[in-house]
Amino acid sequence: MIPLGAGNLLLAGLLASSLLAVAPGGALGQTCSPNSIGVAPSYGDTVIVTWDGRGYGQVFVAQDTLIQSISTWRPADPPIDSVPRYLFITETFESDCCGTAPREGAVLLNAGPLVSKDGDGVHPVEYRWVFDPPFALPHRGKFFLDVMGACGWTISTLASTTSPYTDGLAWYTSPIINCYYPGSGRISYPHDDMVFQVQFCTTATDVAELPVPGVSLGPNRPNPFTGSTVIRFGLPQAARVSLRVYNVAGRVVRSLVESSRSEAGPHDISWDGRDQSGRPLAAGVYLYRLTVDDRAGPVGRAVLLR
Repeated sequence: MIPLGAGNLLLAGLLASSLLAVAPGGALGQTCSPNSIGVAPSYGDTVIVTWDGRGYGQVFVAQDTLIQSISTWRPADPPIDSVPRYLFITETFESDCCGTAPREGAVLLNAGPLVSKDGDGVHPVEYRWVFDPPFALPHRGKFFLDVMGACGWTISTLASTTSPYTDGLAWYTSPIINCYYPGSGRISYPHDDMVFQVQFCTTATDVAELPVPGVSLGPNRPNPFTGSTVIRFGLPQAARVSLRVYNVAGRVVRSLVESSRSEAGPHDISWDGRDQSGRPLAAGVYLYRLTVDDRAGPVGRAVLLR
């Protein structure tokens, strides 16, 4: 979770849908309005066992591009388990025979290990990977999450025989290097759905109504981007305008426009992925906000890749 600065004021018109806030000194804080997919541990009626770095995972449909957390579970017995677990997210492809499958080598996330998760011997034990700042997927749509153990170890993951998650299928995968790197070798297909939950962090890009009448802020293109991207905004009449880029901690990293008078009509502004001093910024998610005549305007989101 990304903390809000002290004394934040809610951006006008955005409270109901995104909970973005403005902090003193121009900082833009963010809280996540969680949106989760997956199935609850109560659906777990079987166990999938993997060994020697083999993996088991699930194709899921991403409803947004920012992931706040991912959870999987192991059975209650044994109550003590110190085996490390690694979590990966890969791209997918549509196979000729079997629907959506994990794509070999297209690794987007390598998270872990999580170890020493002890339970009470009664309830399933949760393994929860938390991302602060949120992890940014390159697009919405289908991805594959894969849970693996280290070489020489056996791990158990809670699953369901009732196919409660209908948007994707489960797969076994096999290691290709170091015993815990995701491959796309199918040991068994199809298989029981994984018990998992993915929590997304919804942001202001979902806002339908803009707080400043007649002002528009289009999505930056391309997005994600590597070299530069163009942000377009429109004004119904001449106005004072600022267009600033913020990191996910809510701090200004670049001021793209600071104009005492911008004319009515469309404006295209290029951003090269650098900060105010000209230094390249790290890959990640950045927010940009348009302010018109000192009134908080719309907010967009850009994903910078390196």
